[in-house]
Amino acid sequence: MKLFYAVAFLRFFETSVPLVSGMIVKKEDYIKSESRYSFLHNAVQRVLQNEECCQDDDEIDSGNDDEDTGDPTIGNDDEDTSDPTIGNDDVTTEDITHVPSLSPSLSPSLSPTPIPREEVLERAMPTIYTGLGVVASLWTETNYCEWFGIVSCNGIEPTEISLSRMDLDGTLPTELGLLTDLEVLKLDYNALNNIPTELGLLTNLEVLRLHYNVITGTVPTEFGLLTDMVEMKINYNYYSGTIPTELGLLTGLEELYLFYTPITGTIPTEFGLLTDLEVLNLHLQNLSGSIPTQLENLSSLTEFTFYVNPNMIGTIPASLCDLDLGSGVYDTKITNTCV
Repeated sequence: MKLFYAVAFLRFFETSVPLVSGMIVKKEDYIKSESRYSFLHNAVQRVLQNEECCQDDDEIDSGNDDEDTGDPTIGNDDEDTSDPTIGNDDVTTEDITHVPSLSPSLSPSLSPTPIPREEVLERAMPTIYTGLGVVASLWTETNYCEWFGIVSCNGIEPTEISLSRMDLDGTLPTELGLLTDLEVLKLDYNALNNIPTELGLLTNLEVLRLHYNVITGTVPTEFGLLTDMVEMKINYNYYSGTIPTELGLLTGLEELYLFYTPITGTIPTEFGLLTDLEVLNLHLQNLSGSIPTQLENLSSLTEFTFYVNPNMIGTIPASLCDLDLGSGVYDTKITNTCV
């Protein structure tokens, strides 16, 4: 696992280094810098040396037809990478073979010398707190577990961060993706304005609260990688685009709050796979289309709200009539068949 952490971290910085200010520094300029990220300078140099070494090895081995060169699928132009299941009314868990890919710069395809986990945290944690805008006096301790907002640790790094109602007006740094032991992240009721796709690396995350911020952009498809997720509250923001179908991969999800946003499109049929879902709040949006019949599969569902979606049409599936529907069909074009 340490190798994966190091590889993902180094590959992320191979082509560019995102700083807290949001500036992007090209690799060649970054290598020349003498900033406080000097440890990454050394790391990048090791990666480059590793690539040169691998290139030399490839030249030596190029004439050896009997040697196994690794993954036979790499470079295979005949491979079909399309996903025919999205939007398929008969979709099943077996059908969803598409796992959302992170940025290519995060793909762990190199094998450099691993960076000690302590060194990664030493650089990442101050960057995260600075980026979020946390007052410096709240995180002066050398032990991260004693920093303000760190609710629990595993002895090495945080497993729960709670910085709700702190008037934070910064950004969510990409370095958050390095805290791979994180299980709970609460940053609600602030003025944060982004969701980095690197949050998809937090595969142990069970609770995510980003509601009541000023987040713009789309809901990342990388959220489909958070398969341990139980509670996701990302409502009251300013998203654009549609609801990612990849959220249908979160089969352990129990609560999804995605209301009061300008999201458009339809309710994904893939939500019919969320068999543990108990609460689904989608009201006060710009959704269209009808309520998917696949939601009738959600035997655990007790609350489903969709009111104030003026472009939604159709009827309410009969099996959903006993649910808490909030304000029902108010300000929709849906016919109330439950009365």
